[in-house]
Amino acid sequence: STVIVEPLGFSGEDFHCDFTSVARTGDTVRWRGTCTFGVDVEKTGLTARLSGGKLSYRFDKQGWNGPLQRCPR
Repeated sequence: STVIVEPLGFSGEDFHCDFTSVARTGDTVRWRGTCTFGVDVEKTGLTARLSGGKLSYRFDKQGWNGPLQRCPR
């Protein structure tokens, strides 16, 4: 799985999110906005956390995805 993290965006192979707000506490970031999954557009929240150099993320209260390894630029 590949994800791209942006200041107010987050995207993967089958979704794209645009956010209107972001908050960070330590190694945890929370965004709020809309995500497009295929043809469905939903208001959602996304939480991402970094632990041991690996990223995990989840939409609203769904289960965690990852951990994902960071790729070099």
